[in-house]
Amino acid sequence: MTHCPYPDAGISKTWIDSTTHAVVGRLVAAPDLDAAVAASDLVIEAAPESLELKQKIFARIDAAAPARSSAGTSSTRCTS
Repeated sequence: MTHCPYPDAGISKTWIDSTTHAVVGRLVAAPDLDAAVAASDLVIEAAPESLELKQKIFARIDAAAPARSSAGTSSTRCTS
């Protein structure tokens, strides 16, 4: 990030840049959902608004993620 979108928030560009680099440095690509959630502490799905699709995804997350992990959705509502 090259600038702070909230200049009056008291957040410095240096802090944003260093934090962004630290976070991005921890991101890892995975070949599939099972591999992606296998060691995750937090899983957020962001699939299209389809209840059936989200149920399938959460079933796979539940089967593959560790018991300690939490799962969430970016949905505001689910419809079938």
